[in-house]
Amino acid sequence: MISFADIHRVVVEHLIDSFGKPVKENDFRGFDDKQKIKILTFDKVFKGCNFYCSLGLDYYHQILGEVCEVFVVTDSEVHGVEYLLASSLFYLVKYEYHMGPGVAIGGIDKLDESFYSRTGKSAIYFGEPGWLPEKKTIFDINGDVARLYAAIFITEKERQFLFDNGSDALETIFEQRQVDVIDVFRPCALSLSS
Repeated sequence: MISFADIHRVVVEHLIDSFGKPVKENDFRGFDDKQKIKILTFDKVFKGCNFYCSLGLDYYHQILGEVCEVFVVTDSEVHGVEYLLASSLFYLVKYEYHMGPGVAIGGIDKLDESFYSRTGKSAIYFGEPGWLPEKKTIFDINGDVARLYAAIFITEKERQFLFDNGSDALETIFEQRQVDVIDVFRPCALSLSS
């Protein structure tokens, strides 16, 4: 069986090979103060965008059901993104969610009221990162598959639509209405015409 240290080493190597060296690392502690996740900031992934990626989620692969990390891309500097990403990941671990497309965590409006008042986004959605090449988002660790998932900030209406209709329906709405999901200031996709 592969050790956690080996899993972690492969994840770090994959992130650096795919996105370069991070320009910033922030450590976050979870509910019991033993949990720790880093949020790495990369500046050369998408021109003019901030790319934040977790590191350390791989430690919880048995709870989450797979080795994975999660990234968020924003097209502007928005205070609170790193904290909200880390907090939502700790929530997944604490309540033993299995990671996968279609998972959404509400309540971020209560974690950072300033972020909510500026953006109107009250939840974070985890999905497939369709805008990155597969070789950057799916990789091998000793014969097992490891993944990078994309996190997108969504409104409460979008979260309710997700629960009522499923992730395929929400992503179809995003696609049909040409929603720029990295724009945290975008209007609710359900209020846009197709």
